Amino acid sequence: MAAFEFGTRVVHSGIPEKWEERVRIPTVELSRDEEKVFKKSDAEEKLQECIASTEAAKYALVYPSGTCAVVAVTELLQAGDHAILFDSVYHGTRTYLSICSDLERISVSFVDLRDHHQLEKHIRDNTKMVWIETPSNPTMKMIDIAAVAAILKKYPDIFLAVDNTFMTPYCQNPLLLGADIAMHSLTKYMNGHTDVLMGAIATSNDKLYEKLQVVQANTGIRCSPLDCYLVLRGLKTLHLRMERHMENAMKVAQYLEAHSNVEKVFYPGM
Repeated sequence: MAAFEFGTRVVHSGIPEKWEERVRIPTVELSRDEEKVFKKSDAEEKLQECIASTEAAKYALVYPSGTCAVVAVTELLQAGDHAILFDSVYHGTRTYLSICSDLERISVSFVDLRDHHQLEKHIRDNTKMVWIETPSNPTMKMIDIAAVAAILKKYPDIFLAVDNTFMTPYCQNPLLLGADIAMHSLTKYMNGHTDVLMGAIATSNDKLYEKLQVVQANTGIRCSPLDCYLVLRGLKTLHLRMERHMENAMKVAQYLEAHSNVEKVFYPGM
């Protein structure tokens, strides 16, 4: 499936292989029998399969919100660990990691990583995670993911997590650039219909995936079948919506750039 074009993958990934069923969106089952009550719903499994395909990942996990996904990644750290965050990450991410730091569970350094050479200056013996977001929400600051990943190859105990919410898998695949984790707030472009609050994590790292599964199972941060159904529906048109978003955004950016009252336009597509 990974060899197919993006549009083919979002339409067909997570869909039953039996052609006689002729369904494009799996049906919603809001209840399960006793043997399945503690297992993931079919819609959850199918959604995870589809997201993994879009991110060129082996695995994906979905969460009730983007912040829940941030919490799950943070749970990969142990007491006393150090994390480096891009200083322009989404405010919810920054706030949650700051709370963890204030509680002295972990230590956190916020660094302007647009100059990726700054990274090694802040790596400590106990550094275990680097978290970046590019372009960042809402400042549109950008980081070279591949350059950061190349530096971290010298530090096998440090994993790289990338918030890919703004770019979406249609425009950017962090794992193919060397990241260990791609995180999403599905609430935004991925769902695209403003009727679901959800998050996701994609990875090809077996050890990280196993730990994330344990965290999810023991914290109860799971999604309802209906929400999974709605996001799976929304993903079918992600590539079409992103093309129109970019087309419209470019027109607005070009108009503003030519306006005499505008000093600078922050738009990655320029």
